[in-house]
Amino acid sequence: ASAQKTLQMLQTYYPQNDVSLSTYYNNIGQILCSTRDYNGALTFFEKALENLQQCVPVNQTLLAKTYN
Repeated sequence: ASAQKTLQMLQTYYPQNDVSLSTYYNNIGQILCSTRDYNGALTFFEKALENLQQCVPVNQTLLAKTYN
């Protein structure tokens, strides 16, 4: 529930194509992963990747790090 509230706040303050969202999505995914909520974590990791794919060129280092 807390992750969903955070997501709603982020989407209110940042435009959908803001690369900063990727960092936040990834951080939320890391937190959920550490609490063993792997399905929730995967959802946020996928959001981070999708956002980066929309915001940066394919050959960008930041995008490559997301795949790691």
